[in-house]
Amino acid sequence: TPAPEIYRRLLAHVEDLARIVEDLRVLGLSNAGQLELKLDRVDLAEEVDAVTASVDQDLSGSGIILKRDLGRAITFADRARIRQ
Repeated sequence: TPAPEIYRRLLAHVEDLARIVEDLRVLGLSNAGQLELKLDRVDLAEEVDAVTASVDQDLSGSGIILKRDLGRAITFADRARIRQ
């Protein structure tokens, strides 16, 4: 009988595969010169902080402590693509 943990793992695998498919789609658009970017003023330090904060709990659960000392780094970029 399938247990809830099995369903959670399968769902995680499906989500990983969906991200890979999306990454390949974006790569294809980029190679075809059809990737649309939404350029905004972005602080790369804030982006790095947001992304690393999202994995802090998983890392600390594995005994890894991530320390950040980030200064402002303003640029024009597509926020979604930077996080990707």
